[in-house]
Amino acid sequence: FSKKEIKKKLDQIIAFSELKEYIDNPVRNYSSGMYMRLAFSVAIMVEPDILLIDEVLAVGDAAFQQKCMDQLIALKNRGTTIVFVSHDLNAVEKLCDRVIWINKGIIQEDGRPKKVIDKYLLFLSNEENKRLIEESSQNQESSELTVNEGVQDESENFVSEGRWGNRYVEIIDVELTDETGEKKLGFMTGEKRSEE
Repeated sequence: FSKKEIKKKLDQIIAFSELKEYIDNPVRNYSSGMYMRLAFSVAIMVEPDILLIDEVLAVGDAAFQQKCMDQLIALKNRGTTIVFVSHDLNAVEKLCDRVIWINKGIIQEDGRPKKVIDKYLLFLSNEENKRLIEESSQNQESSELTVNEGVQDESENFVSEGRWGNRYVEIIDVELTDETGEKKLGFMTGEKRSEE
């Protein structure tokens, strides 16, 4: 853009950024939030053919974020190609027609937002389940050591951390599984569990 073209857009950029009272301050004195507001305002007010955005909508308060989303949707409707990199699934679903989920540099899924987001959430659920099972087995090993160190007298109740009673009946394990029989500690809404 020429200086003349930028000058034409300057008032719009300043108004959108909501930084009018700070605009004459050196940019080096801006907070990171102010800097991002200004950068985002410049990027969208110059109405590019292609706009690449990486997690920028986390900037500012909810009202400013909504204003940014509205402006992005308006740009999209005018034909601007927007490449939007984000973990904000609501924003992705609202803004995108196509979603590509990349994990460790490898494309995992490519398609409609709802389909890809559901698969991503299932992946996160499974990863969390693995972590919980690993944590649970570590806690169980630690707990078994504590039980073996507990004091038991036949005439008295067994007492140990987190346990009580005379041990005539003892629950030694509880396991939740999904419909395939795989051990799980967390379930997604609507996900089936095993009937066993």
